[in-house]
Amino acid sequence: MRELVRDVQRELGITTLFVTHDQQEALDVADAVAVLLDGRIAAHGATAQIWTHPPTLAAARFLGVVNELPGTRRGDRFDCAAGWNPATTAPGCW
Repeated sequence: MRELVRDVQRELGITTLFVTHDQQEALDVADAVAVLLDGRIAAHGATAQIWTHPPTLAAARFLGVVNELPGTRRGDRFDCAAGWNPATTAPGCW
């Protein structure tokens, strides 16, 4: 069914809204995705971008692409059970 939807889209040159709860299906079919959490859009963008760099911690948790390590930010460093690291504001760090 995934291939059929994708083929019809391309053949007719149309935009299609495809709703699914299957993350793999969304990845296979979509050029862009919107992640809905609690009735609101938590993330929206190119499929690969959303999966590799979710814009919010909630979206990352939902997609299962986050590794969390509890700790405390102290100025320019992050202290945790694994030691300390420089604190960052890089994309993907919440």
